[in-house]
Amino acid sequence: MIAVQLDHLHVKSSASDVSARFYADAFGANIVSTTEVNGRTRIVLELGGVRLFIEDAAAEAASASAIPAKGLEHIGLQVSDLDEAVRHLDSIGVALAVGPTQGKPGIRTAFLYGPDGEYIELIERRNIPQ
Repeated sequence: MIAVQLDHLHVKSSASDVSARFYADAFGANIVSTTEVNGRTRIVLELGGVRLFIEDAAAEAASASAIPAKGLEHIGLQVSDLDEAVRHLDSIGVALAVGPTQGKPGIRTAFLYGPDGEYIELIERRNIPQ
């Protein structure tokens, strides 16, 4: 077995600057760098301790898969207060696709779409006394 850790998530975008602004405004991501890779803009953000690469996609790139999908389906972001997160998203004009919903005791979720169709889950985990 080899030891691994998550290094980054990579989103291909129709407009990397718009997507980077979305993640900064919606989730407090910090822009780390902007570079050019193979003639395309790549913006690197820090989002919840993980690097998020947002790179301009080729014009002929396919759109994100419909949900449910096989393979990577969504990005899950943990929040401490789902209601507060939803109010913030609403205040900047971001609509939810699903939820908020109550799952197992102590778990609430909501889903939304990013600017390039990426599916994003917000999850609140609360400790439930036994």
